[in-house]
Amino acid sequence: MQNIIAELVVKSYMPRFLEPGMYFVNKNYYSKGEVIDVWQLQNIPQEPIESFIATNGAPVELCVIFENEEYFGVLATHEQIGWWDEGEHTDELRDIELKDINFILNECDGFIAIAFEENDEEEETHPMLYENKVVLSSPFTYNDDDDDDEEDEDEFYNENNEDDTD
Repeated sequence: MQNIIAELVVKSYMPRFLEPGMYFVNKNYYSKGEVIDVWQLQNIPQEPIESFIATNGAPVELCVIFENEEYFGVLATHEQIGWWDEGEHTDELRDIELKDINFILNECDGFIAIAFEENDEEEETHPMLYENKVVLSSPFTYNDDDDDDEEDEDEFYNENNEDDTD
């Protein structure tokens, strides 16, 4: 298994009706920047759908995309996002939670690691599916010999952010 750095994005859609489990986004602006809070609808609201959407925005779906000079594509749809890997310190996967999604969107600027199957025979690789769901994790590397996570974060951001100071 290998991890590829991709991006977790949200896309809005207009439903015909509201149902529990739909995701919505709140954006708050602070002096340090924008904070995104993805939340899940627990109960069907009593107010008409038009009023609810006018107040809370349209629901969103998550997807994982990958883009470079040669390729752009969706690696995982909303329905395929399901597993979270805590890192090298454990072999267990767990269901992805809203706190993980919000962490990725806010602390990692949407960048996420997605597990890919290693296949030496084929040129084309695909995300690894376990029970029809992809395995996602933090884009920060975990190294038992290196206790300085800030260096890992700095290295990640230097590799993924363009320098606009030309």
